[in-house]
Amino acid sequence: MPNPSPSPSPSPSPSPSPSPSHELSLASTICRGKDALSAQVEDAVVLMSIEKGNYYSLDAIGSDIWNRIEQAIAVGELCARLANEYDADAATINRDVLALLAQLAEEGFIEILA
Repeated sequence: MPNPSPSPSPSPSPSPSPSPSHELSLASTICRGKDALSAQVEDAVVLMSIEKGNYYSLDAIGSDIWNRIEQAIAVGELCARLANEYDADAATINRDVLALLAQLAEEGFIEILA
C-alpha cells in the first residue's frame, strides 16, 4: 500500500499547532474540519490552509481517505473498510492512516470529535 501521507508544498515549514483536544487513536471519531478547503485535481485532492499559507496534495489513497471522512467516522471503522479494499495488512493500514490523520489534524484539516 503506498504511503497516503500528504505532500507539503515547497513553502516554509509551518509552525507547530496546539495539540487537538482529543488524542488520535483507532477509537477516535473524526471528520473533515469545517474550514477545510479542498479540490479534486485528477486523481489527487489538494488541501489548502489559508491560515498557514500552505497547500498539500493527497495521492489516490489519501484522496480516498479524504472522501471517506466527509461525515464523522470512527478511525477503526475507516481502517477496517480500507483493509477490505486494499492489499495490505491491517497493521500497516492502521499505522499509515493514523500518521496521515495526525498530519491532517495538526494542520486543522480534520476534527477529532471523540
